[in-house]
Amino acid sequence: MNAGEAEGRGKTERAAGIVGEPLSPATLARIGAVKGFPAPGAGYRPEGPWVQAYRIFVCRGNVESGNEDVGCLRLERRPAGAGDSFKLIADQSVVHNDDTLHTLHAEMTCIRRPFAPLVEWRLTSRCRGASDALIPDLSVDESGRVSNGVVELHRKGGVARWKARGTVTSDWSLFAAIQDLPLGAVPAEAFDFLEGLSLLRTSYRLAYRGTVSWGGGGLEGPLHHFEQWGHGTLPYGFWLDRQRRILVAATLARAYILDDRAEEALRERREGRLQRNRQRNQRRKNG
Repeated sequence: MNAGEAEGRGKTERAAGIVGEPLSPATLARIGAVKGFPAPGAGYRPEGPWVQAYRIFVCRGNVESGNEDVGCLRLERRPAGAGDSFKLIADQSVVHNDDTLHTLHAEMTCIRRPFAPLVEWRLTSRCRGASDALIPDLSVDESGRVSNGVVELHRKGGVARWKARGTVTSDWSLFAAIQDLPLGAVPAEAFDFLEGLSLLRTSYRLAYRGTVSWGGGGLEGPLHHFEQWGHGTLPYGFWLDRQRRILVAATLARAYILDDRAEEALRERREGRLQRNRQRNQRRKNG
């Protein structure tokens, strides 16, 4: 297929209602997932204390149907005493198709250096079913630390250890790390990536891809595009405003969209589903 045929095919697919391109702020706006972004709070600094909430959005390939918000991610950055360390708290909730709610709570100590290296962390994972009852067999509690280039993970009385090849960060701490970089400046060295604070991925890199225009509401100026890639996972794109806030992070069919109402919207959606489940169960009980 030559370039002209590929371009024509892309236009035909988009006209037919197929998204036909990777997720980005412009793509998300085209399919109605983004209309604008919240303005930065007074005194916001990437290296200071802050709280950010993201809608977790899934695109299933069509412009007009099948796409939905499935969860939220809340990140909080706090000082951690003297020195260059800081605390990062992550709370992620995702509602699955069977109405199971999966929640993750992580508390991390990181260092304010390129890629926000991890020092230590605690992670809890909980699942609640369609009736909102806890599913004990799916509960997990973990803790870990990085010392002298060794990643140590404690889970259910066992210990796993991996030798890292470079700086060790994670999917959540990388949010804080990218926002703390000067726009356009990216360290050249590779880093290791602890996915979900549980699985070590090695030899990752980060690149600055330049600016893209944005005509939506809530901010001025172009967006700055960073990309992360490495072994074993799909690339991530990050789009930042001039205040260095990550507005969108996207990979394959999932996007994290900065939204002050993300937590409230998830609670409302979850309660609506629980109410429908209760009503359905009552109808079955009544025959």
